Amino acid sequence: KILLEINNEISRQRDTIAVQKVELEQKNVQLEKARTELEVCVSERTAELEEANKQLKEDIALRIRAEDALMESETRYRLLHETAFDGIIIADANGKIVDCNPSARKIFGCAGPKPSGMSIVDLMPESCKERHQAGFEHFLKTGESRIQGRVMELEGLRMDGTVFPLELIVNNLTIDGKIYFSGTIRDITERKRAEEENSRIQGQLYQAQKMEAVGVLAGGVAHDFNNLLTTIRGYSDLLAMDENLTDVTRGDIVEIKKAAEKAAALTR
Repeated sequence: KILLEINNEISRQRDTIAVQKVELEQKNVQLEKARTELEVCVSERTAELEEANKQLKEDIALRIRAEDALMESETRYRLLHETAFDGIIIADANGKIVDCNPSARKIFGCAGPKPSGMSIVDLMPESCKERHQAGFEHFLKTGESRIQGRVMELEGLRMDGTVFPLELIVNNLTIDGKIYFSGTIRDITERKRAEEENSRIQGQLYQAQKMEAVGVLAGGVAHDFNNLLTTIRGYSDLLAMDENLTDVTRGDIVEIKKAAEKAAALTR
């Protein structure tokens, strides 16, 4: 009986062990499956991270190139802006000057590197301010302008109060949704002086040519007049040779000859 119980217990233990072995094998299979799935997931995630890292590196490289290009472009712009012969002024939608180059400061006689707090109208004589303000407000309301992109001759006002002639080209640009205006300015004082001097010289030349023409005309008239006077004097001499003339008549002929000689003297 004891032996039988022992055998039964051994049999139960064997069954339990067999069940546990099956369960263990199943768990091992599940564990292997989970490990495989985890490896695949890790591999996929690693590939995704590697791709993301690669894309990030490319984006960073692209951004660096873009920033370098932007910096180079800004450097070129600033170089052109700072070394331009013509004055360049940039103003905002309120007419306040936000930037200007050295040539503009030189043209208007501004002290310091920037015209802090100045407005465009501060650089205009009183005769231009009202017209400018009307055109400025019209553009902001309608977007229409009759002067932008055209070369105009106007007058500017230096800081010392001097009014001078200038050429101006105005354009507008939008940065971050804000409107700005750029003005390219050239001082044409010397050109105007040269034009006035040339006009004065041309006037003198025209007057000289006129006088020369009058002289030529007068010379021709004098020549013809002398020919007539020569004829008069010749006929006076012929008449005076007549022995039958009375003294009165002879005296009249002498007077005619004297008058002809006086007239000839006037044309010399």
